[in-house]
Amino acid sequence: MEQRVADSVSSEGQGRDVVLDVQDLQTHLFTRWGVTRAVDGVSFSIREGETLGLVGESGSGKTMTALSLLRLLPEAGRIVSGRVLLDGDDIVRMPPSAVQQLRGRKVSMVLQDPQTALNPVFTVGNQLMESIATNRSRETPRDFSTPPGSARNDKGDPPGSARNDKGDPPGSARNDKGGPPGSAQHDNPHSPPPVHPHPNPLPSRERGPGAPLPTTRGGEVPASAGTTDVDAGTTDVDAGTTARGARTTGVGAGTTDVDTSTTKRGRGWVRERAIEVLRMMRVAAPERRLADFPHQMSGGMKQRVVGGIAIESQPRLLIADEPTTALDVTIQAQYLNLLKEVQRETGVAILFITHDLGVVARMCDRVAVMYAGRIVEQGGIHELFDNPSHPYTQALLGSIPRMEERVERLTAIEGQPPALFALPQGCRFAERCPHVHDRCEETYPSEFTGPDGHTAACWLLEETWKRTSC
Repeated sequence: MEQRVADSVSSEGQGRDVVLDVQDLQTHLFTRWGVTRAVDGVSFSIREGETLGLVGESGSGKTMTALSLLRLLPEAGRIVSGRVLLDGDDIVRMPPSAVQQLRGRKVSMVLQDPQTALNPVFTVGNQLMESIATNRSRETPRDFSTPPGSARNDKGDPPGSARNDKGDPPGSARNDKGGPPGSAQHDNPHSPPPVHPHPNPLPSRERGPGAPLPTTRGGEVPASAGTTDVDAGTTDVDAGTTARGARTTGVGAGTTDVDTSTTKRGRGWVRERAIEVLRMMRVAAPERRLADFPHQMSGGMKQRVVGGIAIESQPRLLIADEPTTALDVTIQAQYLNLLKEVQRETGVAILFITHDLGVVARMCDRVAVMYAGRIVEQGGIHELFDNPSHPYTQALLGSIPRMEERVERLTAIEGQPPALFALPQGCRFAERCPHVHDRCEETYPSEFTGPDGHTAACWLLEETWKRTSC
């Protein structure tokens, strides 16, 4: 029965579009100890609506693989070869500006620890609405709050309006000194223009550099928060204008120039969208939660907020890096069900990184087992769990305690993974493998393909499976 289910899942997946295709990806870290081959020839693909689980011990290269897909490597890291095709576009060869446009829009990532992923000095509403405004500004460079069917003249005014030769609105006039109507300038050409009172009563020195903008109880940023200081003076921002050049930071996306609307319609839309996202992520009382800071929320709620920020733009690919590590069993089950529900509604492809094979069995369609920078086995969920073919996969499954069996000592994998800056010439699992022989220590095994596309890199399969690589 399980085999028939697996076959149906596999055949269903073959009809879907390939969202991500990773081909021989190699990412190295150049350190004082030498070259660390963190990702060494990794290849896999994920189709639309499919979840691929990436499992392995700590230090096997799972997170570095995920960061390579987004090109968010540490300073010492570099992609030395390989291809990362997202809907046919090679991310590795894109200019940084093009990759920046993909992050958060076509590919998003849920980081391991939501406590460190969220900024502690900004409210949840600030961070979620910032992400929404950033994504919308990439799609529509102009003010997205302008209603459909409207038009503006060459001065940027609404239809039917006009400006005089000074650029003033209809009915206004300027004197010969360039002052506004009703004002007068003396003969000193260096006289500064009159300074209008700043609409924001909170001095900048009290907010401090980089302090969050003041918000209302519902988490909405007031219109006065959009004012900016220019040349020691102040600039009034009218209700119908757009603040240019505001700097926003997305999760793992760097810093981007965006146009953030300060109109009532724009702010209201972003806030309503943020409430809708929190409600979709099953956050209770989302209107009130917008004003909460991260430390006021539980671990499960913070994880849902981080997931909402990643999912809000409906990306083609979602990378979930151990998203259930800090959650208890009950909240973990709710979160996994929520991800599956979102996937059914949007068709997002998910790369799910975890240590928990029980979560893999519940969540994933296919599994890739990673060890010392390489994928050693890959296949459908039922094929791999029912017929593990690589000794490392067998050892991982054998180390899971079984409630129906009483044993005096739990099964463990002896030894430690090799250092990635001093890898052996042959199989990297050879020192820990119970089936090791001379050939394993001399040459790294080729990859062999078995039934239903099940692949593994082990010399034990040479006589029974077909070789797929040399």
